[in-house]
Amino acid sequence: MRCSFCSVCCLGLGVVVTMLGAPSPASEANAPHLIVFTDRAHPIVGASPGQVVWLDDIERIESQLSTGLPQDASAAAAEVQRRLQRQPGIQLQFASAYEGAVKAWHLGVAKLPAVVVDDRFVVYGDPDIGHAIARIAAYRSTHP
Repeated sequence: MRCSFCSVCCLGLGVVVTMLGAPSPASEANAPHLIVFTDRAHPIVGASPGQVVWLDDIERIESQLSTGLPQDASAAAAEVQRRLQRQPGIQLQFASAYEGAVKAWHLGVAKLPAVVVDDRFVVYGDPDIGHAIARIAAYRSTHP
């Protein structure tokens, strides 16, 4: 089964460098703003100097939270509330996971992995972060 984000990388069509839209305020600063969007089915290679957004975190957190719940709906709801109270960090994890998903949607990310620089340039389908960053840098040097 293919995820909705991976048509390029799963079909082996290669790496695409494209522009996502107008430059963000981050692109006007000296250091580029880097975000990597991926999921567990599309592992990345190398350390990311920026943020890594795991788009399957929402599902992973929900699965952890719902493991072993009672069959009765009201008892299950009460147990979920207890788990959330015992582990307040889960709510922050959910917020972060949804924030990342919204950011991917806002940028129009359609394939994974996606390495995005300055909310404007993206390389799809290359799991090697260093290689993707180098491709973006090469593109930017010839298209100022």
